[in-house]
Amino acid sequence: MAAAIQIVGAKELFRKLRALPTKVSLNVQGKAINRANQVVLKRAKATAPIGKGTYKAQLRKKKKTYKKTLTVVGIVGSRHRQAPHQYFIESGTRQRRRFPAGTSDALKRTARRTGRTVLQKAASALARTQQTGASTGRMPAQHHMARVLRDTRKKVLAEFGKKLGKEIEREAAKLRNA
Repeated sequence: MAAAIQIVGAKELFRKLRALPTKVSLNVQGKAINRANQVVLKRAKATAPIGKGTYKAQLRKKKKTYKKTLTVVGIVGSRHRQAPHQYFIESGTRQRRRFPAGTSDALKRTARRTGRTVLQKAASALARTQQTGASTGRMPAQHHMARVLRDTRKKVLAEFGKKLGKEIEREAAKLRNA
């Protein structure tokens, strides 16, 4: 699930930023994005679900620069290789089931797709003795990052605007002095 914050009036702002020299424009945007990302990251770590392994420890911020369009994008999330369960925390899982030993993969796929227990009699007999065929539960979606963005939206925009203004003034002063 992708969640994002968009700036109202951004077209005019970024049109003016593009009028600046390329390096200056990307530098100004990058510093403002980093500040906004820091706000989101701090809140995400503070509200991360407890008991989710390495998820909280692997939360990171990243800045992606697109030089062709003079755009800078901020990304906050966990590094996938260290916390691959981030997707399940955000989106949840379906109901999962165990199957009797020897059940073919095709029958398992059919059961998962239709929601029906395959080999009902065999599965229920084995379930009584070995607990196969029983539900292994589901993990409800927590939408952690979407909540973080919703909660920090105003602060992120304020910090972004404040930092952007400071950086533009600083770069303009540099250009005047040069």
